[in-house]
Amino acid sequence: METPGGPSGDEVDSIGEAFCNDLLGGSWRRTSYNGSYRTRYAGIGMTFDAERGAFIVPQPFPSWTLNDSTTNWEPPTPMPDDGRDVWDEDTTSWVEVPTT
Repeated sequence: METPGGPSGDEVDSIGEAFCNDLLGGSWRRTSYNGSYRTRYAGIGMTFDAERGAFIVPQPFPSWTLNDSTTNWEPPTPMPDDGRDVWDEDTTSWVEVPTT
């Protein structure tokens, strides 16, 4: 079985992914902790979007849409700047959380 690396020892995605697929089964994609590769580090519940070459987090609310360039989910209206709001899907709006 070929090991994941090119002739010079550099990482080659297709070889590494095939190695993991053969060894462990399933479908494997390279990722990085700092998000420099595949947009963000892969995690449980995420899906890989081959067209965008990115791991996508689950959609937080049905009304939110995926931004094609950032691959982040965005609400229909931006969050207020005060940072004390939570999303209310029933009203599709931000609701301020009272401070105690």
